[in-house]
Amino acid sequence: MFLPRLGSASYRWLPLAAGGCLLVGFVVPYIIAVRLGHVYPVLPYISDTGALHPENCVFGQMLNMAGVLLGVMIYIRYKQVAGNGPTELLELNKMSAFVGYLSAFFLSLVANVQINEESRQAVETEVHLCSAFTCFGSGYLYCWTQTWITYKLANNFWSWAMTLLRLALSLAGAFFMVTFLEFRELANAEFNGTYADTMHWNPYDGGYMYHVYSAASEYSLGIVLLIFTLSLYKEFSSIQSPDRKVDLTEERPHVEGHVVSAGDPLVSLICFSRINSVVERFVVNTHTISFAGAVRLLGQGLGSSHPIKGYSFLQMLTSRSLTGSRSNADRMLSGHGFGWVPLGAGALLLVGIVVPYIIAVRLHHVYPFLPYISDTGALQPESCVFGQMLNAASVLIGALIYLRYWQVANRRKDVPADVLRWNSASRTPGYLAVFGLSVVANFQVGLEPNLQVQTSIHVVGSVLCFGLGVIYGYLQSRISYALSTDFWSWAMAVLRFFLTALCAIFFITFSVYITLAFQQFNGTFADHMHWGPDDGGYVDHIISAVAEYLMALTFTLFLITYYDELKTIKRVRELWCPRRLIPSAAPTSV
Repeated sequence: MFLPRLGSASYRWLPLAAGGCLLVGFVVPYIIAVRLGHVYPVLPYISDTGALHPENCVFGQMLNMAGVLLGVMIYIRYKQVAGNGPTELLELNKMSAFVGYLSAFFLSLVANVQINEESRQAVETEVHLCSAFTCFGSGYLYCWTQTWITYKLANNFWSWAMTLLRLALSLAGAFFMVTFLEFRELANAEFNGTYADTMHWNPYDGGYMYHVYSAASEYSLGIVLLIFTLSLYKEFSSIQSPDRKVDLTEERPHVEGHVVSAGDPLVSLICFSRINSVVERFVVNTHTISFAGAVRLLGQGLGSSHPIKGYSFLQMLTSRSLTGSRSNADRMLSGHGFGWVPLGAGALLLVGIVVPYIIAVRLHHVYPFLPYISDTGALQPESCVFGQMLNAASVLIGALIYLRYWQVANRRKDVPADVLRWNSASRTPGYLAVFGLSVVANFQVGLEPNLQVQTSIHVVGSVLCFGLGVIYGYLQSRISYALSTDFWSWAMAVLRFFLTALCAIFFITFSVYITLAFQQFNGTFADHMHWGPDDGGYVDHIISAVAEYLMALTFTLFLITYYDELKTIKRVRELWCPRRLIPSAAPTSV
């Protein structure tokens, strides 16, 4: 099977991109906060530089992107060690991945749940601080575990040097973590102002020197994590992808034959059928061969330095078929597969709309009857839920687009060329729509006159999300229609066309009527959050708000329609070749 060719550069950018996002997320908010007088310029806490608009938008966007990239890095590093490292590192590798994922998740919470500058006891402040401590703590556990893994794999000068560098970084991180926590407690004990005053902590306030020591330790922690992330560049540069492929093992409604030859390194869809409920056989190009023959072909196809691995996988699938009992394949093919991805994305979108609305109405931040969705996520604490849910939804929608693309691409021998072109073309608007949703989540509506740029970016994000989302929906609807083989698949294609058309109509209606409404509104921009019947343009406001909610609903329903397709995917395996686990180590074949 031919799939796009990507060189080693396809993975080496990950540590650079993650490190770049972390660096921008620390530096740019600091510059903006100092320029606007939001913090005292000498060593404010990192969290303080991301507490107020507009700097908190950059803070949230960059740290959320860094969290996603770090999660991808942790996964690839785990697979790299698991596939080629010694068996004695398997459990440590799993633990390392777990604490790494924990750190990436809490980094997302730090980004979305910013501190409330008015109160140390505010829920969002407590969540932010606990998340920050957990992020740093689990992050340094990941550093220690990766240092040990590097040590166990070291076999030459450069790999030993990398071990020493990571050991030094881990020791420095532990030292700075202790000093940060200790000096922070001492500084808070001697501070003689309100919590809001801590953002302008200066030499005339109590505990200032302790504050400087703790802030310096916090920045040092961030720098150590940044350097450690960049130190993985060499390992990721060594990952070679001469033929990048994604292997989707799917449950199919009927047995389909796929050509397997000694030169084909990928069996994209492995299909099994029960014959007389006794023997399972592997179907190859309309001919049935024995289980042992399938193992030999698969071993040849993988090029096979690992024939035992291929045999173990097939043996796992068919181990109980000879006894007539339910096989492991039956168990694997039962359940919902990756159907949880569209369901999870839809649920997160609904929570990101409903819960902020309830909080905003309860706190009297908006007029209760049909406020704009963006207005319900503009102020704390509802903005924290709004940002967290929409950012999490954007990750799942991105995963949905990825899975759907490869699901269609892996059937290239069975589908028309036009479908493959539509499938390739749909990725760009799809991923841009996901990015737009993330921008909407992080750049909330600014209510003050000096926040017009922030509001404009929010509007651009919503246009990207829904405008390009409609294009993605149209292309995917055409694909569904072209691949429909029975009444139900045809009905699903028609439903997707219908939902896409509705989303486009609601998007146009919303855009027109919100423009008309603001032209007639007779208050300040901040007053529109309490847009009532006595204000100008109220009817147009109601029409545009209804269109916005219906647009979000149709968008969510469109995503959920992919449950049936994605639930058939039981296993995803990206095939790439980690040539070196450590810098300059001997190549290993996969």
